[in-house]
Amino acid sequence: MFSRTYNLKMPEDDVVRLKPILGIKPGHYLAFLYLVIILVILFFLFLFPGLYRPGSLVIVESEPRGAAFRVDGVYIDTSPCKVFISRGDHHLEAVLPGFNSWESEMEIPGRLLFSLFFPRRISVKAELSSPDPFDAFAETAAAYAAWTFGGEPTLSWQIPLSLSEGAYRLGPAFAAAAASSDSSAEGILHAAARFAVTRASFRDLVRSRCLIDNGGISSSPLSLSRSAEKVLDYLSENPEALSLFAALLPEENAELFKGYTLPLPAESPSRAKEDPPALRLEGVNFYPVPGEDFSIADMPAGTESWEAFTAANPRWGEEGRDAMVIEGLVSDEYLFREESFPFPWQTAVSWYAAEAFCRWLSIEAGDRLPSGWEIRLPGEAEYEASGGDFEIWEWCADPYAPLSRLSAPAGAIEAVGSPERSLRNGKGGYASLPPESCSPLTGFRPVIARKNTE
Repeated sequence: MFSRTYNLKMPEDDVVRLKPILGIKPGHYLAFLYLVIILVILFFLFLFPGLYRPGSLVIVESEPRGAAFRVDGVYIDTSPCKVFISRGDHHLEAVLPGFNSWESEMEIPGRLLFSLFFPRRISVKAELSSPDPFDAFAETAAAYAAWTFGGEPTLSWQIPLSLSEGAYRLGPAFAAAAASSDSSAEGILHAAARFAVTRASFRDLVRSRCLIDNGGISSSPLSLSRSAEKVLDYLSENPEALSLFAALLPEENAELFKGYTLPLPAESPSRAKEDPPALRLEGVNFYPVPGEDFSIADMPAGTESWEAFTAANPRWGEEGRDAMVIEGLVSDEYLFREESFPFPWQTAVSWYAAEAFCRWLSIEAGDRLPSGWEIRLPGEAEYEASGGDFEIWEWCADPYAPLSRLSAPAGAIEAVGSPERSLRNGKGGYASLPPESCSPLTGFRPVIARKNTE
């Protein structure tokens, strides 16, 4: 056999020689890569935000607080707040109902370095003043009255503290008014009390009382006792005070107040009563109410009288319905009448339409209407005093309030207003509807009464 011998020689190791990249020697690549990553991170943390989103953090304060803050006409937030505004010239504005708006043209700078963590900060203080603090308070009281129609709030539905927020904002003005014995705020507060029929609204009312008595700041023990004294004095003068408490108590406790009433307050001296006129105008017969100083139509306004009114004022006729629906003066049921309706009275008219009829009738009366007298819808008290037994609901002049017998100045009642107007009928019924509502069972009777000079 033959054998072979092989001489195996192992090859030498391969050697890879790296070349420098951008002048960086091999072995320094990793350190350079880490350095680049660190620089990129630092760039995006400390430099890029200032380049991409230049501007400043504006810290907004207002007196009083709660103003809507706008930038270039766009609502941003409610004061106090912090708002980032881009670099450049901007129009800043703070707005609060019942107050003069605060406006400022401001150049907002930026910060290039460290803007993400340490943005440039600018403080803005908006001082708002009210041209008429009591008109502004009446606006908040009107909002308070409207919210009470939503009923008691729940966990899923809350209502704002409109009345007490207004009292807080206008506290300094109320303090100055109190020093000068101006009772305007008191009158508005009393008018608002006529809507305190839920626990939430009653709490808001009490909080307002305390803020007004303490100039818009938290009550001291002394001012709190004064507020409690005023509340008790006010309630003791009003026959519906127990009804107010009964509405706020649990049902089992409210039963204790049923059947009880407070005595009516003594009538204040009034001017001498004049003999009211007895007139017949455009088919409407007015007769004096015994023992009262006003005259009332002997029956609801009839269809013939209404046709005379719409002939002189076509906008209030059927052809004007669509336009008035858009204006919010009537509803779609305006002047709708069932064929089987047995009465000759004009129904399905809104409160606005009934009021317009009364104004027209005053003009038509001319010299036959004594000086200082007017034709209008009756107040609730006038309706009660006049009697009547008609099968329809009749519009009254008054803004509807659940606790209508609580006393308040007439001017304050009108200033606070209500989302609804009162309705009465000859059976002693008491109801309300939005003033634009129309129903085939709703009419009205005008009265001749002295003009209110309050």
